[in-house]
Amino acid sequence: MITVTCVESFKDKDQLHYGCFIIEPFNAGQALTVGNALRRTLLGDIIGSAITKVRINTVKHEFSAISGVREDVLEILLNLKEVVFKSSIVAPAPVQLRVSGPSIVTASQLITPRHLQVINPTQYLATVFESSTLEIELQVEQGKGYKLADEKESDSEFLLIDSVFSPIRRVNYKIKMIPTDTFEVKEALILEIWTNGSITPRRSLREATKFLIKLFYPILLNERQAYPPKKAPGIRFQGSPDKEKD
Repeated sequence: MITVTCVESFKDKDQLHYGCFIIEPFNAGQALTVGNALRRTLLGDIIGSAITKVRINTVKHEFSAISGVREDVLEILLNLKEVVFKSSIVAPAPVQLRVSGPSIVTASQLITPRHLQVINPTQYLATVFESSTLEIELQVEQGKGYKLADEKESDSEFLLIDSVFSPIRRVNYKIKMIPTDTFEVKEALILEIWTNGSITPRRSLREATKFLIKLFYPILLNERQAYPPKKAPGIRFQGSPDKEKD
């Protein structure tokens, strides 16, 4: 029976959530197959939330300067990309911010819908000087992987930005041989996962496993339908045919 054990879990210096898991035992060669499939699925198929477009003080260009604000538009966009969001619904969510100076602006001042949560509220965004105002309107969407701004539908009122939807920041795995009392070779898969905090490493491993099961299960169903059981002479089958035995 395959077991999954979390041997280490913590938040590192970059505020990433880390988890190390040992999955065992596998027959020779199986750990590599499972490790590669889980790594690719974790990096490419786990759903996350990210900013897709931004409007800042009606500025039309990302290289513009904002009167009364220390950072230019490009610096503010880079700071906004560091904000981690967690959404409970698929629909795009509008987020707003309006701050009058003097003030140090952080992600905690973003006004979000109830279903959208800011995971790192201390993330620095900008510094607004006295008698100045910073207004930001942005949209957060759910997606997978990475999407370039050039791939999005143009919007004359907003600045389109590249979006990193994946909540998984890094995945490593290695294979370790397991000593046994017999001559049979067994392997253990050691899997390391770093996330941005919107999902735990344990939850991401569970979601990746569920994704792979859903991916392969229709293949098994189609194979069974392609080879229906033969009917014995003089016997009439009623209802659904018997399930194929393993």
